[in-house]
Amino acid sequence: MYDDTSHEKQIYEYEEIICHLKERNKNNPLWTKEELARLEKKTFGSKKKVYSFLKPWERVAICRHPKRPHSSDYLEHSLMNL
Repeated sequence: MYDDTSHEKQIYEYEEIICHLKERNKNNPLWTKEELARLEKKTFGSKKKVYSFLKPWERVAICRHPKRPHSSDYLEHSLMNL
């Protein structure tokens, strides 16, 4: 399930489908690794296409997304690794 901006809806749906197929493929291999890799590549291409044609306000929405890491998250992570 996604709760992000509308331009990411299709990408998340593709990724969910691929994860679902991989899960089902563990017990009953209907898809080859090459077919799954091709689907992932296609999803990556869709992601690249969507993000290359964003409107300026959509880019701002991504930057302001509540799940996006903040500087305090980076500092906390970097200080934990000292």
